[in-house]
Amino acid sequence: MRDRSGAGDDVEPSVYETEVEFDRLRTAVSWGQVEEHARKLHSGQGHHNVPKLRHCYGVAELAARHARHVFRDCDFFAQRYRELACRAGGLLHEAMDCGASFEDVVRAADEAVAQLVASITADRRLPRPKRARVYTNQVGLASAAAQAIKLADLQHDCLLLKGARPGPETEAWAEEAREVLASLGRIHTVAALAEQVWHLKADLQAMARKRRDR
Repeated sequence: MRDRSGAGDDVEPSVYETEVEFDRLRTAVSWGQVEEHARKLHSGQGHHNVPKLRHCYGVAELAARHARHVFRDCDFFAQRYRELACRAGGLLHEAMDCGASFEDVVRAADEAVAQLVASITADRRLPRPKRARVYTNQVGLASAAAQAIKLADLQHDCLLLKGARPGPETEAWAEEAREVLASLGRIHTVAALAEQVWHLKADLQAMARKRRDR
């Protein structure tokens, strides 16, 4: 890394200020605080026959991995912060579904993470058929970072359900997953994630065949 003691000799001040701001944002997010909030919300809860926290941690790690591809062209400081924001968004991706408010997530992480979580949280006040349509459109309009978190969520759910006996709950999830997956247009330009989407589509098709052959 270049020496900053020269106070802008070889770098525009705005670039330096941006790097400092991203580093400040990253430092301000306490991972321990994010984990504590997730534990308080999800301790004792289940998700597809496993503890919900296990699912949330799985999504967090996948989302951080996806973020490296989404933000691969960003500078070092921006990339580190964006990766942390996606990891935190993955861990807290079901927080608002479980009663946390936008402000609660801001306090647990920061406003950017809260916006990521909000953009992939369905409005539970809507009746189910309309909710699914609105949610698919909502995810389609979300940022690439939010869509990367949603991809991680679908992937981990699929991993948990692939070996499960087909049933109404699994079928309903798979139908909605196919619709949401088709809306993840912002990450199709990222080659590594486009490949991940293709593999998930193949897994969903295999689940559908298993249901038909039952």
